[in-house]
Amino acid sequence: MKSVFIASIAVVVLAAFPAGARNTTGTENGKELTTSRITLPPLADGIVAVQACSACNRFTYTMNAATRFYIGDAEVSYGEYTRYVASHPEAFIHLVTPINQNIVKRLIAK
Repeated sequence: MKSVFIASIAVVVLAAFPAGARNTTGTENGKELTTSRITLPPLADGIVAVQACSACNRFTYTMNAATRFYIGDAEVSYGEYTRYVASHPEAFIHLVTPINQNIVKRLIAK
């Protein structure tokens, strides 16, 4: 009986929130890749090419002035980022884009 009462309170509390506050869909899409599966452009405002596997389709994403680059949790310049990726072939790259867009929001190397 106690668990039914607690569940009822939870339903009432969640129903009180506006519909937008209950939205559980994300606004970003992420891909985790090895360095061998991503081709970075020479400049920070270029095109990133991604091929998740040898049999997979190749996708392209656009970087712009709003794109941010991270090594771990530290934000770095594009030059520092590309040097790190080139010298750490074992690193994983996390490419983040807004959902249904091919614009790179963040590139994270770990």
